[in-house]
Amino acid sequence: PICADISLKLMAASRLLLRIPRCIGDRFLAGTYSIDVSCEFSLNAIRNSRCFGSLSLRKSRDFVKLQNVHTSQTKQAEEHLPENRKFTAQMNDLGWKGDWPGVQRIFASIENKNAINYNAAMAAADRCGQYDEGLGMFSALRKSGMVLTGVSYASALTLLGRLGRYEEASQLWSEMMESGTRPTPACLTGLLNAAAVQGNIAEVRKRLQEAETAGWVLGEIHFACLVRAARESRDPDLAFGALEEMRSRGAKPHIVAYTLAMGACCRAAEADIMKFGQVEEFCNKLMHSMRADGISQNAFFLEEHVKALLGGKRLELILEGSGQLDPSALHASVAALDQAAAAGVRKTRLISKVEGKLRSLSQNVAVRTLPAGWQQTVDPGSGAPYYWRTTDPAGTVTWQHP
Repeated sequence: PICADISLKLMAASRLLLRIPRCIGDRFLAGTYSIDVSCEFSLNAIRNSRCFGSLSLRKSRDFVKLQNVHTSQTKQAEEHLPENRKFTAQMNDLGWKGDWPGVQRIFASIENKNAINYNAAMAAADRCGQYDEGLGMFSALRKSGMVLTGVSYASALTLLGRLGRYEEASQLWSEMMESGTRPTPACLTGLLNAAAVQGNIAEVRKRLQEAETAGWVLGEIHFACLVRAARESRDPDLAFGALEEMRSRGAKPHIVAYTLAMGACCRAAEADIMKFGQVEEFCNKLMHSMRADGISQNAFFLEEHVKALLGGKRLELILEGSGQLDPSALHASVAALDQAAAAGVRKTRLISKVEGKLRSLSQNVAVRTLPAGWQQTVDPGSGAPYYWRTTDPAGTVTWQHP
């Protein structure tokens, strides 16, 4: 129903401006948003979205990056110093390019800084991975005496979320709510991420429940923090359960959530919590769930999948020839690459480099076959394979490959 009121303006081959009006009941976040696109996409999902926080941009390829340029909360500041708009735009562009020194140079050149300039600099710090620097700018904004908006708090909470500093994020959230500042959906995402990066799934659930009780309309990005917390805890079963919880609460898992779940398996394998048999079983279960949800793997999911099958090893070490690889794991990783290639999945730069090495190693290592009448089974407790002779009425069992 709101599609007729949304205007799109083509700025360049890779940039669109999306203008969303203020809607009745403030269920939408009015303002202008810059969409940085490196792929084809459609805005069909806007039709059923109830707030900006759950806005779903359907993608034909990898990522559509959605960035808040300004909202109604900061419009007055922008009108007060319209000449500062060019500085905001320049910092935005430099942030996407990862040019942090350039962002600092532009920021320092602004004679009369306003809140929007600080917000843009903090957003650029996030994109450049300069999280502590961005938080330093937030401290400077507070000391300046300018009014902190929801966007300002969102920028700081996002940075604290990246660093997993949940205690500080929790205090900042409380300060924002007590001040009467109207939060943006990104504020909640930052708070949830801060707890998730610590692997604190209990706090993530608690905050989600509080938000629902307060009337927030939660989206996939919020519920995906449950899966992220499980990944940080190295608990694949918890991650898979979080995917099911997302569905039960009306949020369909997306490829990012599935990649996080595969990451949980990868980290568990790296910590030797899961053996190859358990990893392979989990990967098969996760892939089956993805197909049921109509989700296709992408390059980042494929990289996590291959790493998990190889015991969570850093793929750079394989290129260096460090360590031994399980023959079954080698063949399984090559099979995963073949399956992805058949589906037309693009590869990350690292996977492209390591693929040839894996194929070469797999050709030189044969998987031992079992004699007739023997069957391999995975022990659920240890994840190690054991073998039993099906033709023997007594059920002969051994840990050694016959």
